[in-house]
Amino acid sequence: GNVGYPLRERAMSSYLAGWHGNFGDHRGQIALRRDDNSQFGGRTTGTLAYGYQISRNWRANTSYGTGFKAPSFNDMYYPGSGNPDLKPETSINREIAVHYETEHHHASLTYYDNKISNLIEWAPNSSGYWFPSNVAKAELSGWTLAYAGDISDFRVTASLDVQNPEDTERHKQLRYRAQNIAKLGLSRDFGSWTLGGDILASGKRYNDAANTRVLGAYELVNLHADYRVARDWTLFARANNIFDRKYVLVQDYATPGANFFVGIRYSLK
Repeated sequence: GNVGYPLRERAMSSYLAGWHGNFGDHRGQIALRRDDNSQFGGRTTGTLAYGYQISRNWRANTSYGTGFKAPSFNDMYYPGSGNPDLKPETSINREIAVHYETEHHHASLTYYDNKISNLIEWAPNSSGYWFPSNVAKAELSGWTLAYAGDISDFRVTASLDVQNPEDTERHKQLRYRAQNIAKLGLSRDFGSWTLGGDILASGKRYNDAANTRVLGAYELVNLHADYRVARDWTLFARANNIFDRKYVLVQDYATPGANFFVGIRYSLK
């Protein structure tokens, strides 16, 4: 039946202001945001960032920011699984990175440390129904090594994430989040054809907050092909999980095996 809640509507307004500028080899950015929410009150968040051009090909940057995210109506009131007692997420986000850039290559190494209070996390309850709740204190910190560029005749993208997604109240790994994730993509043009593929490898994760139910590591291989029929028209095909890898993102919820689809794309140029 219908459930009556004391709050039936919500009013929100946001105001943004920002500035960025260059001074020789120095880069600066300031951003402020004000959110007024009739249900959760007003919050002011912002970001302060600084970058330095070390040389023609090398630059470094660092940033500090705060964040605010109110729970959605689905989070709070979805029939049968909403949680009207949810609190908004707040966060403090720090990052430092170094970049190497040329005409054909861009590589970067980034360290990040994000502290989140009242992280909203959906998970099955004891009856198997999905239910959102707040994680009192969470921290996502780690390193990202990334590359995008041209090697010989190939376009290459690659990244490696080594992170520690931690529930700092329980001193446990946040559920569904792997500590190690690697991606590699390759593509090449052959006349009107573009052929390519990508690989995703994920480390083990946990299905529960206590870290007792392990979700195994997995690797996926996908292939794709595009054929440019005309200037604005492209035929495309994609084969996902070509080795029919068996894996799950959430325990007892199936994921697709090997699958294939084709289509046509129109893009006005």
